[in-house]
Amino acid sequence: MLARQSARNSVDAQALVSVTVFMVTKVIDAPPGGATTKAPTTVTVARMETDAGPQAPGELELVRAFVNTLDVEDGVEALAGPADLDAWARERGCPPPGAAAADLARVLELREALRSLLLAHHDGAAADVGALGVVDDAMSWGVVRPSLAAGGLTWRAAGHGVPGLVGRLMSAVSAAVVDGTWSRLKVCGNDTCRWAFYDHSRSRTGRWCSMKVCGNRAKQQKFKQALRD
Repeated sequence: MLARQSARNSVDAQALVSVTVFMVTKVIDAPPGGATTKAPTTVTVARMETDAGPQAPGELELVRAFVNTLDVEDGVEALAGPADLDAWARERGCPPPGAAAADLARVLELREALRSLLLAHHDGAAADVGALGVVDDAMSWGVVRPSLAAGGLTWRAAGHGVPGLVGRLMSAVSAAVVDGTWSRLKVCGNDTCRWAFYDHSRSRTGRWCSMKVCGNRAKQQKFKQALRD
């Protein structure tokens, strides 16, 4: 999982060049009066791209990290047992919840429900009703309560143990819904990836966890399809 996180945050310059080369050589290799060729050549083209980064602001980052405790593409589960949940909570600055096996199963159900909701943040898609129900139940299980502070309405977790951890997650979700950042938290549009990321784009149309990894894969697939067509 750490290797995949590193890959998403590094520049895959060679892969980016291969996509850009195709766009350039379509013009370079066109014979006079003829159709453009789709055969790539060894033109050296450098295109630098930067990502604003996948992390979410404030407490919403806890939600993003929680969803990413399962690396869908590599099949790596970070919460394989109750002790793993304790360790993860401790790493994130939360009190270890001391979960039982049944609690962990419920926590994992919540995680996948959140992943489903984040997928719906692309293109204004309809949220899965079942996932909404799981998250709604978690609001009660986590004992999330509104609190009036000097800066306005806030949300806080009132429980302890597993309900306390779930409540903190749901408090972050509630606050993000109110302040408008919730719709920016998404999962990668790559069906085999589904890594959670925060969309920093001004247009809110970000689709990939990283343009250098999954975004580039999509471009390469589109390129290969164009060659077949």
